[in-house]
Amino acid sequence: MGGGCSIQVKTFHDREYCGRQEKFRRQGQRTRRLSARDAKRQETTILSAAVE
Repeated sequence: MGGGCSIQVKTFHDREYCGRQEKFRRQGQRTRRLSARDAKRQETTILSAAVE
């Protein structure tokens, strides 16, 4: 998937596009990870509030 960046990039525009795609993919993964962590944090906050 997304193998367009692994082969030799012919033009500067292609390289720019490839870099942007990579950045978007990394951001998406990071965002997903962060949201999962936030959900867990909210759960613990609710649990601790219920305990108090």
